Amino acid sequence: MELKTQNKKDKVLGEYTYLGQVLKHTKHKQGAGKAVYADGMIYEGYWKDDQKHGKGRWINKDGRVYEGMFRHDLKNGLGK
Repeated sequence: MELKTQNKKDKVLGEYTYLGQVLKHTKHKQGAGKAVYADGMIYEGYWKDDQKHGKGRWINKDGRVYEGMFRHDLKNGLGK
């Protein structure tokens, strides 16, 4: 698997900018990265197959934080 770091913009939950590792041949997010959404939400953590997957941190617009596991783009477990 070959990984590359680059800026990336997509539409998921609105516009966001992604900075982190991607698979070179598909440009899918893979490995460590950070997504900053236009409405102020932030995800920092691990990605797999273009989805949030593994340990990460989600910061809501109001400042509330979920820190824990993600699986297939969704929060997984209680977190803290």
